[in-house]
Amino acid sequence: MQQQQQQQPQRQNGFIPGGGPKELSKFQYEKFMRLLQDFMNSNGTPLTTVPSVAGRKINLFGYYFMVMKLGGFDSVKASNRLPVIATKLGIPPNNNVFMQEFTKVYESYLLPLERHASTPEGNRDIQIRNNVIDAQMKRQYQSLKAQNEMNNNNNKNMNNNNMNNNNMNNNNMNNNNMGNKNVNNNMSNNNSVPNTPMNFAGSPQPFQQVPPDSMKQNMLQQQRQAPHPQQQQVPSRKTFY
Repeated sequence: MQQQQQQQPQRQNGFIPGGGPKELSKFQYEKFMRLLQDFMNSNGTPLTTVPSVAGRKINLFGYYFMVMKLGGFDSVKASNRLPVIATKLGIPPNNNVFMQEFTKVYESYLLPLERHASTPEGNRDIQIRNNVIDAQMKRQYQSLKAQNEMNNNNNKNMNNNNMNNNNMNNNNMNNNNMGNKNVNNNMSNNNSVPNTPMNFAGSPQPFQQVPPDSMKQNMLQQQRQAPHPQQQQVPSRKTFY
């Protein structure tokens, strides 16, 4: 019964296996990691890499959040709840080697921050660091937003210019096509002019071809119908001796 009562608040908090609580947003994660890096740098133990256990990188924010939800590291360790948290973060709880590495991760990276924040002076220090980080992230967010808006405007202008260029190119192509059609029409009209001999005194006359046989017959018929010239009788010359 006690285990069921202890696990019931965890389900209400919305713990996600391998990812941490649902209510942890990306903004909160980034803010916590900046705070942790700043705190570890001030202690002379900079955070160079994210620790991993069993080939899986540990979500330090989710680890810290769940431990603090359950009353802190001492309480979690005393009640043997670390295997429950390890399961939520994707670490096999039945492997003793992995559990030792998992416990060492919290002791090395997160426990100093927990101890520092539990004192009045440390709590005030954490609040000051949080305010500084909030201001930095807000400026970065505004700068990024302005840059995105500028990029969007530039993309819109480029798209408008491309559309205008496409319209101009289409108009030029249509004009060229119309010009080519007119040239082709003129050429076809010139090719369709009949081949007629010109009467230099006026308009052209059609050229009529006469078959050769018909020409011969017409010439013969004309010769037959033409009157024969009368033969003139030449008086014979008498010879006088």
